[in-house]
Amino acid sequence: MDRVWKIILSPTSRTMASISCIQPLYHHITLTANAEARWHAKQWLVQQLYYNTDRAFSTFPALDASDEFVECTAECAGPWIHISESCQVTWPYALEDIKQLFLHPDSQKLICFADELDVERDGNTVLARRMLEEKYPWHLLQGHFHEADRFIFVIRHLNSDEAGPSHGNPNFHEMEWIDVRRISPTRSVLRFLWHKTMLINFAKVFAKDMGVDISSQDAKSIEQEVSTFEKRLLWESQQQLMDQLAKTSSRST
Repeated sequence: MDRVWKIILSPTSRTMASISCIQPLYHHITLTANAEARWHAKQWLVQQLYYNTDRAFSTFPALDASDEFVECTAECAGPWIHISESCQVTWPYALEDIKQLFLHPDSQKLICFADELDVERDGNTVLARRMLEEKYPWHLLQGHFHEADRFIFVIRHLNSDEAGPSHGNPNFHEMEWIDVRRISPTRSVLRFLWHKTMLINFAKVFAKDMGVDISSQDAKSIEQEVSTFEKRLLWESQQQLMDQLAKTSSRST
């Protein structure tokens, strides 16, 4: 825990591009119910993120593979807040083990921050959703791509799904890249990059449900509080994934 807060609260400044320069242009996305069109749509959506991986990480600070850091920038724009999060960590695990972690069904609860969810698997894509009786209905489309010494995992929030019984949040947008590279046969470096846009009121309600009260009214204070909350959430989520991998590895030995 001391290590967590040392990294989260570290005064070391990382040079990041202004979020206004890197925030993606979002479009409302509805997944069709037609089986053939649905397959092509899912492939196009994840491949669009995959082929833009290097471009997305072009704003990432120049780091050695052994450096660890987590950073979050938030900017208010009217009723909206734009959030950019980045993180780099080194895990003492092989690339193949990390790949299997992200593909394992048990990991979906950690990836989606949900205990109960429906999953639709199709080739290299996974559509996870939680809609019925859900305060925040959502649909997360995931794609995975494996290169020689690299594994890329992408996530895109969908606003609606014609095959589902309810619509998602029309005012929440999210894209995520996880880039895993081999350092040695037993060590890998993971880079996380998230871009989110949501209504400020939604961000406050979500944080409150997670036990954090964001009560500020002025934009600068809101940006600071949201950044601190999201920064901690990102660091803890990757730590939980690594802990899950540790449990899996111990059971297999």
